[in-house]
Amino acid sequence: MASRNITVANSSVSFVTALGNEQGEGYSADNIFTSEQPDLVETRIGVDGKLSAGYTPAVNSLTFNFEASSRNFAYFRNVATTVKTTRTPMPIVVTITLPALGVQYVVSGVVKNIKSLPDAGKVAEPWTVQIDYADGDLVTMPM
Repeated sequence: MASRNITVANSSVSFVTALGNEQGEGYSADNIFTSEQPDLVETRIGVDGKLSAGYTPAVNSLTFNFEASSRNFAYFRNVATTVKTTRTPMPIVVTITLPALGVQYVVSGVVKNIKSLPDAGKVAEPWTVQIDYADGDLVTMPM
């Protein structure tokens, strides 16, 4: 039986902001990124037991996990400093390439939060960056 390739070891992620381009590196070994699964509809049930549902737009989130030693920390600290100094959201374009799946995703959103410093246990723990985007701001392209 032929197996299907699901590796992400050959994946790549790039980030583009007003501060320039940054190639992602030093991802957390356990989890490069996660995406939330927002509700497509809001639902309610009345006292008569009838279900009502309606579509509402939702914010989508991508959270990237980097090892504490990743050089991307300096880039995203500069993003955080710029947002705080200018008091203006920082737009970002993220390109995620997953060759094993034959797909590339391009997300246009804003940098929502950046972990200020990594947690420390026996070793320094991964730090995170969250990017929020709207439904229409994700483009999926076959490779």
